Amino acid sequence: MSLLDSLYGALRPAKNKKLLTLRADSLTKMRWRTQIVYDEALRLLGGKKDRTVVNVGVVGDFLRKFRDGGFDVMGTDFDEEITGDEAFGGIPVVDGSRTLEAVAKADLAVITGMTVTTDTIDGILACCRENGVKTIVFAETGPNLAGYYVEHGADVYLSERFPFYIFHGTSEIEVCRG
Repeated sequence: MSLLDSLYGALRPAKNKKLLTLRADSLTKMRWRTQIVYDEALRLLGGKKDRTVVNVGVVGDFLRKFRDGGFDVMGTDFDEEITGDEAFGGIPVVDGSRTLEAVAKADLAVITGMTVTTDTIDGILACCRENGVKTIVFAETGPNLAGYYVEHGADVYLSERFPFYIFHGTSEIEVCRG
């Protein structure tokens, strides 16, 4: 996967991209990247907060930010440890096998790069297209695939490159819009 990701990024770099950089501690960078996802969501949804957001491949801070922002939010994940509604203060997280069902009912899907690894991203993007669901892909996994996925249905592809937010120092997020 890493080889394909690197080759694709070198041979077909994404267009319409903007690089955001922050040098800070991990907590500040976590809040920063969450705000980037949230701002892109607001832009895609025309500023309307009375919408349903599904986070595919749960990121707890994303769930909480959308809930606190007034969205109807839920998650899907294959990790049995976080399914249910206890792990994130009452925000429901359903098993990943129900992702397409959840996405089909949403206004926005925030999809993590782990869906590249689980080979589910293409089906999720197809479901979004079929149901008019806006999409944001947030990828630590597959950051160089932004151009491909924006060409194939993602409205926004956010690539967080190594070193990730959890490491002290500088982090970069590339914003690629369709």
